[in-house]
Amino acid sequence: MQLSHTPRAISAVFDDPNLVSAAGLVPIVAVAEQAGLRSLADEHLSVPTDKGANAGLKVASLVAGMVAGADSIDDLGLLRHGGMGKVFERAYAPSTLGSFLRAFTFGHVRQLDAVASRFLTGLADQTHRGHAIIEQVNADLKSSALAHLPSGTFWANAAWLVLAVIAFNLTRAAATLAGDTLSKATTPTIRRTLITVPARIASTARRLILHLPTTWPWDSAWTELFTRVCGPPRPTTT
Repeated sequence: MQLSHTPRAISAVFDDPNLVSAAGLVPIVAVAEQAGLRSLADEHLSVPTDKGANAGLKVASLVAGMVAGADSIDDLGLLRHGGMGKVFERAYAPSTLGSFLRAFTFGHVRQLDAVASRFLTGLADQTHRGHAIIEQVNADLKSSALAHLPSGTFWANAAWLVLAVIAFNLTRAAATLAGDTLSKATTPTIRRTLITVPARIASTARRLILHLPTTWPWDSAWTELFTRVCGPPRPTTT
């Protein structure tokens, strides 16, 4: 492979509000919603003050960021780039999510454990695989959200660990729903093939259309996941 133009003939500018770098979060977030992540967090978490408000949305934001590769609080800014606000609502700023985590105590971590356990049951119901969904967890977590712990606060780090396990299980469930090809793949491979897929967003007749790269090598697996979770994509010429 080589450049088609000389380096001086190539320019780059961050100016497109309709691009996203992780279109795979669309079916992933749908899987999480169907398995009850947001509602479970709203039901079981009692983090006090305004920092604990809308716990379900904050947990969903943290988990989505981890699925897309965030391994620090600052990395969660990836949820707010380009056209993400057109596809997702209420993706909180990293500072807000950090304040939420730092408000956790031992009791709140136990509540989050209960959320994780019930969420895993919901994922098992969707994938029909039972609790055997957890495989190679240590190696995968170390290459993902646990590359380093994000806070100087012990209970915030404990909560981050539980959220990392939730993100791991969600990623594995998505790979299972995408068919046999990726069912035993590592988390980095799943992220590279299903999640961090760029897309351009267009809208028509109250519909959003994700324009994905042509000849994507894993388009069949991505489409299988999307179809099983969101319904078959509608043909479009836009």
